[in-house]
Amino acid sequence: MSLFNRAIAEYLSRDLPYKLSMDDVFVTSGCTQAIDVALAMLARPGANILLPRPGFPIYELSASFRHIEVRYFDLLPEKGWAVDLDAVEDQTS
Repeated sequence: MSLFNRAIAEYLSRDLPYKLSMDDVFVTSGCTQAIDVALAMLARPGANILLPRPGFPIYELSASFRHIEVRYFDLLPEKGWAVDLDAVEDQTS
């Protein structure tokens, strides 16, 4: 796996002002696994996560499995799916 990760790091580093190492690369079998790994690494049980509504349902499923509270904010279709910043502020206060 390390040769694969090294090749990915080298390829991605071409357009960056710094170099990635193979330890910076984490390969998953798809977006579902990537989301689950990210939540497992970044959140602890009892924490919360702020998700957009509408959104991708796998975030809620993964958060629930890891006992992470889900809070929502709305996206505004009439404003080009912009974030409802008032809703975000209400959830974070």
